[in-house]
Amino acid sequence: MPLFSILFIIFSYLQSCGLESTIESISKPSQNLCTNLYQFTSSHLHLYKAIACGVSVKDSSYDILKVVSLWHLIIVSAGHFKIILWLLKPLEAKARWIPHVGLILFTLSSGAQPPVLRAYVDHIMRLVSLRWKLWIPSEYGTLYSSCLILLLLPSWSHSWSFLLSWLCGILILILQRYSFFVQALGLSIGVFPVVCLFSTPHPFSFLFNIIFAPPLSFLLFPLCLLMIIFPFLHPLADFFVNSLLFLLTQSAGSHEYSLSSFNRLSHHSLFYAWIYVLCLQALALFMRQKNKKIHCLTTPPSQLKK
Repeated sequence: MPLFSILFIIFSYLQSCGLESTIESISKPSQNLCTNLYQFTSSHLHLYKAIACGVSVKDSSYDILKVVSLWHLIIVSAGHFKIILWLLKPLEAKARWIPHVGLILFTLSSGAQPPVLRAYVDHIMRLVSLRWKLWIPSEYGTLYSSCLILLLLPSWSHSWSFLLSWLCGILILILQRYSFFVQALGLSIGVFPVVCLFSTPHPFSFLFNIIFAPPLSFLLFPLCLLMIIFPFLHPLADFFVNSLLFLLTQSAGSHEYSLSSFNRLSHHSLFYAWIYVLCLQALALFMRQKNKKIHCLTTPPSQLKK
C-alpha cells in the first residue's frame, strides 16, 4: 500500500510541524469569509452562522435545544456532507468535480473541525479506494479514516464532536439502504444515548428527536446555505426558528433541572460513549460479513467474483 505510506509520511511531517495549528491557520480565513457572507440582520444570525460555518453558539435563547437533546442539529457534522452531496448531485452530470469542490469549501469554511475533517478524510479514502481499485469496504474505510486521524491527532480522542461524527458515519453505513428520511430518523435514535450524557434528559427528549430531528436536519442546513445567496429568505428562516423554539418551549415546560447539569461531563461519560461507538462499529462490520455470506449462499458460483 505505497499510497497510504506516502499519505502517512506527509501527515506525520505536518504533525511534527504542529498539525492542529496548521489546520487552524488554513481554515480560519475561510471560516471568517463564510461568516462575512451573511449580509443581513437577524436575531438568529449567529445561529445561522453556527449551522453553516461551524462557529460556536453562546446565546442562552437556544438552551431549549440542549434540554430536549436537539443540540446536535446545530453542530456541523458528517450528516452535512451527505446533504451537500445530495444538493450538488444534479450538477455532477455536467462536471464531476463540482461535488468535490463543494466538500472542500465546506470543510474549510466550517473551520475544519473534528467532525467535518473526519468525514472529509473518510470521503477521500473512498475516492482513493475507487481510483486505485483497492475495493476497501465502506465499513472499513470509516474505521481506517477515523483511526488515522486519531493516530495523527491523539488529542481529538477527547473531542465529543469527533466522537459524534464517527457515530453518525457508522449509523449512515448501517442505514444506507434506506431512504433519506429513514436515515435521519435512525441517526436521531442512534445518537440519542450519547446526547443524553450532556444533560439530564427531558422525559420527552426521545420523542422530540423522532419528531423534529429528521425534518430539521433536512431543512435547517440547506436553508442556511441558501440565505448566503438569497438573503431575502431570512424572514422565512426567522419565522421557522421562532416557531420551533416556541413549540419546543411550550412542549418541554420547565427545564431548569436539565440546564443545571449541562456540560458537567466526566471522563466516565466519554469512556461509555466510546464503548458505544466501538460496539456500533463492530456491529457494522459484523453486518457486512453476514450480508456477504448471505450473498455467497444465494448467488450461483459462476456469478461470484473471484
